[in-house]
Amino acid sequence: MKENRTVDSVPESFFCPLGTELVLQFEGSDAQLKSSLVGMERGKYLIIRIPKTPGLEPLLMAGISVKAVFLCDGTIYVFMSTILMSIMSPAPLFFISCPENMQRHELRKNLRMDCSIPAVIREKEKMEYNGIITDLSSGGCGVTVPNAPQVNADFKVDGELELSCEMLGIEQDTAIHGIIKNLSQDDKRIHLGLQFDPGDARALERIQIYVNRILDIVH
Repeated sequence: MKENRTVDSVPESFFCPLGTELVLQFEGSDAQLKSSLVGMERGKYLIIRIPKTPGLEPLLMAGISVKAVFLCDGTIYVFMSTILMSIMSPAPLFFISCPENMQRHELRKNLRMDCSIPAVIREKEKMEYNGIITDLSSGGCGVTVPNAPQVNADFKVDGELELSCEMLGIEQDTAIHGIIKNLSQDDKRIHLGLQFDPGDARALERIQIYVNRILDIVH
């Protein structure tokens, strides 16, 4: 069962990427409208596209409350804010105050941390590739590998991989078996999302020790 924790504050390091899709609900309306974040100045205001819905003008007045919901890195964020102003030119936009509090609902089964761990990736019965583990939890990880024609052909969703890497506090290399659950790429890199083999108890124990040690330091 997935973890669904609610937290009423957000770390100072929190950042909502520009282009993030928002679900908005304005004071005086039950409608849930989709829009996107197009700009911000931290501590002052957020800039949001006005949804393409007729009859919104009365809801965009200064002082009107608005509720926003968005998904970022496996976490749902919910906050209340107040409209500061709206403009129609050069684009239909409205400004809202930066939220003072934000609810955070963790959806991931396991808490995941960002990292940058060099690893050797072995595709079954094929070549080895150098890559980087970019995020890690006790249940899986994200891996980035340089893109090349011979590499791209070797990775498939539901394919099996083995990773070898060194982890701080672990005396020897840790070999991890996993299954590719998602795959994307750009011109330079291939991004893999791996689910660890639950039967590999020794490797999973080492990963959990490493994750716990790092989380004890940063929290």
